[in-house]
Amino acid sequence: VLVMNDNSSDLTQQVLEVVEDRRLRTFSSQVTLGRSEARNRLIRESKGEVIAILDADDCSLPWRFELGRRALLRYDAVFSTALVFGSALKFLPFLPQVPRAIPANRFAEELLGRNPIVHSTAMYRKSAIPSTLAYRDSEAEEYDLWLRMINVGCAMRRFRFPWVLYRLHEGQASRAPGFNQRGEECPFVIP
Repeated sequence: VLVMNDNSSDLTQQVLEVVEDRRLRTFSSQVTLGRSEARNRLIRESKGEVIAILDADDCSLPWRFELGRRALLRYDAVFSTALVFGSALKFLPFLPQVPRAIPANRFAEELLGRNPIVHSTAMYRKSAIPSTLAYRDSEAEEYDLWLRMINVGCAMRRFRFPWVLYRLHEGQASRAPGFNQRGEECPFVIP
């Protein structure tokens, strides 16, 4: 497990220092790299072939890695639906998370109309995201990456069975003031 402490102002560094597990590799930056560069650094530092994304406020379900690893034998990138957690578990309440599978041959069509993916469910074959396809700094860095992966012929699929518990809260980037406007103005996303 690789963790990037991207100049956080919370207790992340203190929590990481008390974890005694040789499978955990941590990286810190004294200046804020931003989501894209922090993810790119972790991808470069990774030693395995499978990259599984997880934001700090979400939780992987126990079966995620086994199901995702198997699916990556056929696809370059795989995703799942997610469950909101809190007082009750439920599917994400907005339209893109209709709990259905999206097969590889329909992925481009789905992405062009909307973003049906929760980023924390993403698992990639590392070879499918070479440095030329790395995350680029924008409000929609994951969406931009997926469109570019499709453009070079990567096979992608979203599965209907949830692999991640997703937390909705006021501190999310997507809830920050002006997020939607910045997304609309992003040079990488075509409206």
